Amino acid sequence: EQAGFHLPPGFSIDLFASEPMIAKPLNMAWDKKGRLWVTSTTEYPYPAKDGNGKDQVLVLEDTDGDGSADKRTVFADGLNIPMGLLPLQDGAIVFSIPNLVRYYDDDGDLRADRQEVLLGPFDTSRDTHGMVNALRRGDDGWVYACHGFNNRSTITDKSGDSIYLESGNVFRFTPDGQHVELYTRGQVNPFGMTRDAWGRWYTADCHSKPLTALLAGGCYQSFSRPHDGLGFAPEMMQHLHGSTAISGVHLYDQSQFPAAYRNRFYSGNVMTSRINCNRLLRSGATVTAAEAADFLTSDDPWFRPVDIQVGPDESLYVADFYNKIIGHYEVPLDHPGRDRTSGRIWRISYAENTTRQSPSLQHDTDDLSTVEDLVDAAQNGSPLVSARAYRLAAHAPRFRFGEHDWAVLLRLATEQLATSIESPSAKSLLLVEFLGTHGEAETAIDLLESVSKCEDRTLRQALRIAARDLLQNDEILAETHSNLFVSGRSVSGRSLEDVRSAYLAILPAIGSGKATAQYVSTINARSDASPAAQEQAIELALNWLSNRRDPGSGDNDSILRDCLSLIAVRYSDSIVDEADAIVKLLRSIHPAHVQGDKVRAAHAKIAKQVNGKLANQLKESPATVYWNGDWPQGKRRNASGIEQFYQSSFPLGEKFVGKATSQAFAVPKELSFELVGHNGPPSEPDQQLNFVRLVDSNGSELIRAYPPRSDIAKRVVWDLSSIDEKMVHFEAIDGDSAGAYAWIAFGSFSLAELNRNASLRLVKLLQALANSNVDYSKTLDRISSRSLYAAAVQLPREPQLAILAGALKQDGQIVSAELVRFALAEKVDVDFARYWNSESETVAMLIPAAKGVLRSVETTRHPKLSRLLLATSRGCELLAQLVADGVIGPLSLGERPELIAPVSGTTKEVLSAAFAEQQSVSASSGSIEARVANLDWESAQNTVGESVFKQKCAVCHQLGGEGALIGPQLDGAIKRSRGRLAEDIMLPNLNVDRAFRTTLLLLDDGSVVSGMLVGEDERALSIVKADGKRVEIAAERVDERRESKSSLMPTGLADDLTDQQLASLLTYLTWLGRQGDKK
Repeated sequence: EQAGFHLPPGFSIDLFASEPMIAKPLNMAWDKKGRLWVTSTTEYPYPAKDGNGKDQVLVLEDTDGDGSADKRTVFADGLNIPMGLLPLQDGAIVFSIPNLVRYYDDDGDLRADRQEVLLGPFDTSRDTHGMVNALRRGDDGWVYACHGFNNRSTITDKSGDSIYLESGNVFRFTPDGQHVELYTRGQVNPFGMTRDAWGRWYTADCHSKPLTALLAGGCYQSFSRPHDGLGFAPEMMQHLHGSTAISGVHLYDQSQFPAAYRNRFYSGNVMTSRINCNRLLRSGATVTAAEAADFLTSDDPWFRPVDIQVGPDESLYVADFYNKIIGHYEVPLDHPGRDRTSGRIWRISYAENTTRQSPSLQHDTDDLSTVEDLVDAAQNGSPLVSARAYRLAAHAPRFRFGEHDWAVLLRLATEQLATSIESPSAKSLLLVEFLGTHGEAETAIDLLESVSKCEDRTLRQALRIAARDLLQNDEILAETHSNLFVSGRSVSGRSLEDVRSAYLAILPAIGSGKATAQYVSTINARSDASPAAQEQAIELALNWLSNRRDPGSGDNDSILRDCLSLIAVRYSDSIVDEADAIVKLLRSIHPAHVQGDKVRAAHAKIAKQVNGKLANQLKESPATVYWNGDWPQGKRRNASGIEQFYQSSFPLGEKFVGKATSQAFAVPKELSFELVGHNGPPSEPDQQLNFVRLVDSNGSELIRAYPPRSDIAKRVVWDLSSIDEKMVHFEAIDGDSAGAYAWIAFGSFSLAELNRNASLRLVKLLQALANSNVDYSKTLDRISSRSLYAAAVQLPREPQLAILAGALKQDGQIVSAELVRFALAEKVDVDFARYWNSESETVAMLIPAAKGVLRSVETTRHPKLSRLLLATSRGCELLAQLVADGVIGPLSLGERPELIAPVSGTTKEVLSAAFAEQQSVSASSGSIEARVANLDWESAQNTVGESVFKQKCAVCHQLGGEGALIGPQLDGAIKRSRGRLAEDIMLPNLNVDRAFRTTLLLLDDGSVVSGMLVGEDERALSIVKADGKRVEIAAERVDERRESKSSLMPTGLADDLTDQQLASLLTYLTWLGRQGDKK
């Protein structure tokens, strides 16, 4: 292995330790005496049963100075996949499943004599290859640590305070376990951490960006997780080093390496068996990473650098997990090819400067040991020393300040920040962090004023975070609000309105009832408030009200009253167009919230406005085509200067990736429509990720159009006279996950039935307004049954169909038949649980309606209806009757779901017998091999493969920084063989990362919801469904929960591809994998 390493000239690599002295190393740390501590495992990747662990913490020493370890001491054993560790003067802190434990060496023999659980238990049930790692002691007295991928931990410190860690996060705790805090939110799987001279932390991330510069209190991107209301903190790099498996990082600023190799990040890439290199660049307070040539490459693919530390001799020490298999999910954990005992530690040095001496690794902290030292250093020290003083003052618990000391430091920090806004530096961030931790109401104003002036993107975000943290104090919030909107405190160098705007932009991120009430009240009181501000206030209010169960609080009454008033004003002339927003608000209101005459009056005012509009709007409402993935309405101007409403991905966020698809419709001779939106910044080439197209019943594209890369809609005209297809679908695809110039919108079709009809939104409003006791009978009398069935299938809760059937009894058969037709449609799901109502004549007509429809369509479409019906007990009864009547045969049921609604008696007997008769329809490995073997590889084209990827895969997967982060990133997956990639595509349920498995929920109404679980707390579960939409389900509604072994990825994906498309996709992916190997 050593002979296969390649380093720049002048560098050498030597073996410091290997098996059997150590097993497989995970994390390393040096103590103040120059000894290397290592967590060593043979258990990984399976955690041992309680009390049966065999893993160890080892202490290695080079006693003769020859550059390799010759003494090994077992500090602690019987551990369970120990990961992070931190040596202390009297022992060490170690993470071993499931706790962070402090081990004490009472007699100084370098062996643990007793132990104490500091924090835990941490969740390790979902993943064991990240967990708690990279323990780092800050000079502020805190221990910083990474929390790894997918696990969800609620941790309580000894003082009783708790934090919740969902997947990747960075947190910190005191060495005695008395306090624990969340330091940053987000990232996917941080593994490895390093610090610069200014005290700023950087992490390596094993599934997103290789390097992240941490901003205290910041939020970073992760899988399907929203930001904190202030937006994501700035990224420091975009390149990925051809892998999503970065482990361990060190920022080298020591003197042994030549100057050209200092001020660089060295990070382990376990996928490519390399050590990557990036130069640290500074511009003001913002840091970026410039990609440099790989520092080390290896001819041995078993080389797996998982941790990198600098030693007392200023050499780099690399923990090598030496293994044939490194992926935690790509290969079964029990695969016999996994090595469990081999491990190495390598020492990289620059030969000319190598020293055998061992200088102390202890940081000099004695120079700032008193409050007086800190105040003096803050005022008179160099920028680096002054910054460190503020960092210690902000966080170090050992200092005890008096009021005078605080006053002096606050004054100094405020003065120094004011002078540094125009020329920001790394010190500026420490000033802001101090002010955000210990400031007052006047400080909040100063920070807000600085936000309005600052142009440095990192410092600006830090200022917003600091202001948010101060305003979380209700007293500071109240005084700040009074200063800005009552007394009108003067500000310097910027208008008061600019500072007010900065304040209002931060309020929604605070998350308190007081802040929400202040924001909604302020916007409601301002006659000049923009429509966007009004809509944000409405959104904030409805989110707050829907998640709080304290209807008696004054804040909630105020929020509701002001929000309803805003609704009445904002949507007075456009109630129909804005019906979606009104529905969301009304559904969020708990009935007990409607208290007081003012609240009821505002509620009734909206109800009357809507009722009056509905009567007129529905009178001539034409039939409409159903849209799957129906996008919200967005207003844009067309070429004539007229503002129109279009179906738009913009309201879903520019990073949104997904599509809207129409129900099948008869192809006209010509189709025209208006199209607006972008495909990347105007100064860059057209990425062509956003587009609309017409497809046939098999999904094959017939014609395509791209947005005009403008906010002005253009008219598109398609001549379809030469198309032979009878039925087609219109698709709009947003495939661009960038943060700007990444949306598309469409509408104003020449074919009237394609235009988004008012019926859907209006019927939703009928249900949402039901609690207002308004008489809807006159409105319902005017509703055409044929114009309502398309809307009915999308209504979110019962008794929508009952409402319609009650008013339209004569047309119940039509509504029932249309429900079944929609259920059989290729891309439309119908939740029949919404319509089960024994008093509804329409429900009683479902069985004869289903018989009539099912007998008129091909049997290959029957399994779709079966799957939908099996989600409810009433649906199972209906399905059993259809089977008993011979309408659906046993072989047309499709595969049996892993979880079906509870049934008994005759229903259970009929369905059990039917499933017992059916044969397996699962694809076999043999069929995959046969199809792949018969593919014509010479006809495969990368351009076709890239197009297929963007259309079929990028909706859920990210590759090379492009695509959505719903499923796993694929930068590492494309290194696999062509045969394995074919297997992954054609049999997606064979090897499924537990993080991306489907979760099935049985709800209290008997219905079943399935999708990928992406978030969970004590209140609710967040599920991403197969169409990419995220839904929130109250935890109290879940009666049963089961994790399926199946993937959210559709099993029939390959069946929708032609042989040429499949060959091109596989060729394109393997080609990309080879390009990454050449980097």
